[in-house]
Amino acid sequence: MEVEDFYVQFNRIYSYKKANSTLDFTPPDTRKLFEENLSKDPDNEELLHYKNNPIKYSLNDYGFRTPDNFNDAEGEGNVFLGCSHTFGIGHYLKNTWSWRLNQKIGGKFWNLSVPGTGIGTAARLLGEFKNKLKIKNIFLYTPFCYRYEIFEGRKKLWLSLSPVNTFHYHYQISEEARFMIGQEENMRLYWRTNLAAIKYYAHEIGAKLHSIKNIDFYVINKNIQPPNFPEIARDLDHPGVSYQDLVYENFLEAYEKDLPLNEEPESTFKPLKTII
Repeated sequence: MEVEDFYVQFNRIYSYKKANSTLDFTPPDTRKLFEENLSKDPDNEELLHYKNNPIKYSLNDYGFRTPDNFNDAEGEGNVFLGCSHTFGIGHYLKNTWSWRLNQKIGGKFWNLSVPGTGIGTAARLLGEFKNKLKIKNIFLYTPFCYRYEIFEGRKKLWLSLSPVNTFHYHYQISEEARFMIGQEENMRLYWRTNLAAIKYYAHEIGAKLHSIKNIDFYVINKNIQPPNFPEIARDLDHPGVSYQDLVYENFLEAYEKDLPLNEEPESTFKPLKTII
């Protein structure tokens, strides 16, 4: 099946249907949430900055957040695999670690990140695009290791399931299912299987794979002078710009010093010991 046919037939978050579009908001960074937050704190200078200087989520010809199109792609580039932190939910593209790193090292910006997903989605997407794009480096950052991708065959929809969610796209997740996917043994097997696939794909196409240890989501980089403005993410739920700075600095160090691949899953989520 051709990549184009795959995406027309099998929907996913930020799918082919949203290709070549620019969005003012995208979940969980919604207009309703922004207006609610601004009404609660109308004098917040950072929220007012976002109001006067709106974020634009510009999606390419496959619905990914990058100005570089995938069809008839020319030139070598770098693939970025990850979730909302790599996509940049609540942030200007210029402030995301992925965009900054790509600008630093040069090449096409092959941003395959998908908000709300984990390493399974990363492996699937790399597998689908590895022979379509010319890839020099692969940067993997999926800090939520308790996310599992499954395919719902009736609606032909990829779902990203997590034990912390009771619903996903109107699909109720039973307590028994949440209990099973909340077990560390299942997480580690799923993680290692998909990491092995990513490593295999990288070796197959001759690309260098990079990953770093998970950085705590709410660490603030106090060494930045002058301080970032705005610092907060627009949705107030995602980590701020200084977190993006830290991820960027860690990946840049891993790239420049050719540091060993980080292969162990890490999460602040505690494995479930009993039925919820």
